[in-house]
Amino acid sequence: MRIKLNLLQLTPDKSPAIYWLHIDMNCITLIKQLKEKVRKVLKESRDIELCFDNVPFLDEDDINAINENEEIALVYF
Repeated sequence: MRIKLNLLQLTPDKSPAIYWLHIDMNCITLIKQLKEKVRKVLKESRDIELCFDNVPFLDEDDINAINENEEIALVYF
């Protein structure tokens, strides 16, 4: 599976960036695991939320809550 990550909320001082993230669904099954993986990939120390149309996914949500090629925004706290 691959999803689009919109980093606009993480990098407000820079031009918006969109990245493709390839996900091994054998290793990552929950949104909580995906958030941790994204934080590690981006070397982000702050907590993040993954959102679709400004609605955050819950940590307990299954990774299948995200459709392939869907653009997911990242928001930090």
